[in-house]
Amino acid sequence: MPVRYSFDHEQSLVRIEVIDPLEFEQIAVTVKRLVSDSELRAGLNLLSDHSQLGSTASTNLVRSIPALLAQLGERFGPFRCAVVVPRDASYEMARMAEVLSEDGPAQVRAFRSVREAEGWLAAPPAA
Repeated sequence: MPVRYSFDHEQSLVRIEVIDPLEFEQIAVTVKRLVSDSELRAGLNLLSDHSQLGSTASTNLVRSIPALLAQLGERFGPFRCAVVVPRDASYEMARMAEVLSEDGPAQVRAFRSVREAEGWLAAPPAA
């Protein structure tokens, strides 16, 4: 499956791994599964790792992300979402997702490495 997730309760994370092909339907199915997963609880953040993704998300796909994040927010409240995108074009699309998600339940940030993303997610939220 191009999108899979696992729980990292030690770090209070849901780790999402995205690989090719990147399609909205797969992301939507994964979010639906995640929303109904009994392990999902308040206090978890998301780390969406796109490091192995060879393609770049379309503008339409990026514009659909805030609605998907809102579904998660309805289930467990506000959270942070770190998106790891080492490729330049993908990084720019993730930055667009940051802007589009500003009014939603998720504080979204793009990072070039998993280490940077984990550091941001582990830090206390800014006041």
